[in-house]
Amino acid sequence: MIKNENNRMHTRSVGRRLTMLIILMIVVISAVMMFIGYTKYKDSEEEYYFRMGETTAGIVAMEVDPDSLDTYLETLTTDKNYDDTMTKLRKAREICGAQALYIFQVKEDGINYIYDTDPSDMWCELGYFDPYEYKDDNGKDELLYPNTTKKELQRGGDVDTIMGITQYGWTITVNYPLYNQAGICKGYVGIDLNVDKIVAERQTYLRNLSIIILITTAAFAIIYLIIMRKSIINPINEMSKAADSFLINNSDGEESIDDSAILSLDIHTKDELQNLSEALKSMVQKINKHLTDLHLVTIKSETDGLTKLLNRGAFEQQVNAVLHLRTEKDQKDAFMMIDVDYFKTVNDTYGHAVGDMVLTQCAQALRRVMRESDIVGRLGGDEFAVYCRSISTLEMAEKKAQQIREEWLKIIPLGGEKGITASIGIAFPPKDGEKYQDLFNAADDALYRAKEAGRDRYAI
Repeated sequence: MIKNENNRMHTRSVGRRLTMLIILMIVVISAVMMFIGYTKYKDSEEEYYFRMGETTAGIVAMEVDPDSLDTYLETLTTDKNYDDTMTKLRKAREICGAQALYIFQVKEDGINYIYDTDPSDMWCELGYFDPYEYKDDNGKDELLYPNTTKKELQRGGDVDTIMGITQYGWTITVNYPLYNQAGICKGYVGIDLNVDKIVAERQTYLRNLSIIILITTAAFAIIYLIIMRKSIINPINEMSKAADSFLINNSDGEESIDDSAILSLDIHTKDELQNLSEALKSMVQKINKHLTDLHLVTIKSETDGLTKLLNRGAFEQQVNAVLHLRTEKDQKDAFMMIDVDYFKTVNDTYGHAVGDMVLTQCAQALRRVMRESDIVGRLGGDEFAVYCRSISTLEMAEKKAQQIREEWLKIIPLGGEKGITASIGIAFPPKDGEKYQDLFNAADDALYRAKEAGRDRYAI
């Protein structure tokens, strides 16, 4: 029964593992969907600002004379053309919603700013420059544009288009090169686009998506558990309980078969579980048939054909088993050998058919007198044997022997006038022996003494 309980616990464990696996799959799928959605959202929003910055910078580049930048840097003075250009830059900044729009030139000593539309920015001062190298928050030297060299920048090389934190918050920076008619890069148009709104929207998106995933996962898990319990766990538990009850312990401590629970299984899931249930029923039916056939064969091989008592071999086998299991020295058992007196005379006088009838009635009388726990057998001919288990006293064995004699006296052969008498020899383990043959010999000797004393009596 412990093994069956372990099997049931294993079934429940499988159900829990399968449940956790499904929930994990839902979470993983939801997380993948969130990542894909987040990536597409992020890329589309950033791409929009990058494209808008490049377009605005390209339009501004068409309105600026690249060669004039050298003049302004050399003189550090402005003119009407400079003021008109600043006006156009401010207007462009308002149209595209940029945080700052500026034009700078790359020199040996660093980056010089010519135009800057953000009056709050110290860079708006004409000629202010950034070095190529700077110290980060940890005091470490870093390059302003790490993906290109000074010479490449001076020739019009690519300047990083990046998204990062600036003094404005989250910013996308777009840089567009300015070429003069000779094809020489004279500087860059730079645009800083504030994307705090994108970041805020992205965080809101992620928060809402996480809530949706949590709710969806919980809903799927509840629905799945309901479906799982109804269509899988309950049928499995039902079959498990039915299988547990198939082999039970009866009142005598022996195992017996009860197939009622399995044969009464009522599972209609229209899937593999129903097939398993039907296969289980079919298996039990086959086992029952096999056990029935085996029982009939066993009965036939172990019982006497005439009296239906145990035959000599089966009687000896069962007595040996009892003797082997005897653990209490004070336990009182009794071994009896019983003969039908003058049985040859009965056969000769009334015929073998009447003799067989007498033997059958003697066997029936023994069953009435002895208990179910006692072992009763026919050893052959007119000889019977009884093994009484756990009798309370030795006198109880004598009382049983007297009851046998009284019951047999009631058996009168057909056509006869007198009842059948019995001679009985009694032996007691372990005094007379602890093995079957020793007890058999002791009881047989006592039987011989009973016959020598005139029959119709018992001897110990």
